[in-house]
Amino acid sequence: MCQKLIHIVLLFIVGVLPLWAYDAFVGGLYYNLNNTTHEAELADAGNHYSGPVNIPENIVWEGVAYRVTSIAPSAFYFRNGITEITIPSTVRTIGRRAFSICVGLTSVTIPNSVLSIGDEAFSSCSGLVSVTLPYNITAIGAYTFNACRSLQSITLPSEIKTIGASAFRGCCSLQAVTIPSKVTSIGGYAFSDCFSLVEVHLPASIIDIDYFAFSNCYNLRDFYCLSPELPQIEHTIFDGTHLQDVRLHVQASSMSAYWASTPWIDFGCILPVEDIAEGIAPSMMKPKFPDVVIYDLTGRPLRVPPSRGVYIQNQTKQMVP
Repeated sequence: MCQKLIHIVLLFIVGVLPLWAYDAFVGGLYYNLNNTTHEAELADAGNHYSGPVNIPENIVWEGVAYRVTSIAPSAFYFRNGITEITIPSTVRTIGRRAFSICVGLTSVTIPNSVLSIGDEAFSSCSGLVSVTLPYNITAIGAYTFNACRSLQSITLPSEIKTIGASAFRGCCSLQAVTIPSKVTSIGGYAFSDCFSLVEVHLPASIIDIDYFAFSNCYNLRDFYCLSPELPQIEHTIFDGTHLQDVRLHVQASSMSAYWASTPWIDFGCILPVEDIAEGIAPSMMKPKFPDVVIYDLTGRPLRVPPSRGVYIQNQTKQMVP
């Protein structure tokens, strides 16, 4: 107890730490301790912490060992000098804004022991290049990687079911995204302003895509949506994205439904994903239905003649009584 008191008083005197703020100071990091479970929460990195961070699995304080199991909200918030972070396999939770605005951070190792990552955890880490998330994560929270301008690739675990609002907004170096097969919803602005994004793959499980989710993705060229039924969408999801330059890939049995609905009708062409599976390379901007020669009276292409009524075939009016 005396050792702990001396540490805290000294830190308070030099103006580094408010009195009684934390339980322990070890290796330049501050911790809160649970004396019942002997678990430690990494609470704060200090105002002047910089360079690589190797979070230990265990710390010893006053002769007692504590296992490091969590990283507190804002623990490394706005620590511009941090360049790398290694998180041990004992950690289960990463708090909200834990590493937000660590602009010098280029790489982070997140172990599979991590079960949850808080909102904004890596927001505005503008130097972060790539991230592989642990397989136990089931949701990407709001603003988790917002404004990570150097992020070029992200590997999403197969257990994810939701992607939160603005989760990857402003990741202007991200080039391709494959959404795992259990994801059902994508939040508003989730991939907005991803200017370098060329290819997106959505699974058959997708049900809901919220407003502006893929807005301002200027370089998008291929968009795969395997849902057999039209997802529930806001019509603004592609605002600012040049859909006339984008190929939409859907299941062959769903092509007519997508073609007849906004905003899908605005894509440059709609192609069956089965072509890709069979090794057929799509040419850029083929007609939506290259073999269509039948139209209704509004000029809308039809795959087959209607069961009854008037239609146009080879510029000649036809009628089915």
